[in-house]
Amino acid sequence: MKRIFFAALALTLVFMACKKEEVEPTTNTTTNNNGNGNTNQPTQPTEEFYAKVDGVEFVETDVEVTYNSGTLTIKASGPNNTRILLNVPKQKAVGTYSFSNPFVGDLGGYYNDGDSPYACPTGTGTLNITYNSPSTFSDEGEIRGFFSFDAEEYEFSTGNDSYSITEGEFSVTYQ
Repeated sequence: MKRIFFAALALTLVFMACKKEEVEPTTNTTTNNNGNGNTNQPTQPTEEFYAKVDGVEFVETDVEVTYNSGTLTIKASGPNNTRILLNVPKQKAVGTYSFSNPFVGDLGGYYNDGDSPYACPTGTGTLNITYNSPSTFSDEGEIRGFFSFDAEEYEFSTGNDSYSITEGEFSVTYQ
């Protein structure tokens, strides 16, 4: 039941991407939905997110990190409603992992081209967590890493067959 809820949550977020901005950081928001009342607290503009979509640099306009039931969702939004979204368990250790089934796994990679959602099927992508400092006693922390994946269209999508998300990199804080 939880997996169906998280899959539905991820799919919802996909419907709602990514360049490292060196000159002027974007405004970022962290949302904590664990019931302790800390919601929509702005973070320092230190978040970084970069990726290429089919070899073209993804230009993010906003990076948002949400935390819900042990899972961090890192969402980079770009122009024309494009988005790249990563689901990562908060307590995931430093290491390299394969993305799992987008509907039943704990690691997920998603892309939305502005018209249709795409997901990373099992085994077509990796996430390399290079730093993760979650606190066992609070909901604050920082996570950094690299990622790449192939995003394939859902059955009801009407867009391209797939997209290649490469050279992905992120460094975000959450609270």
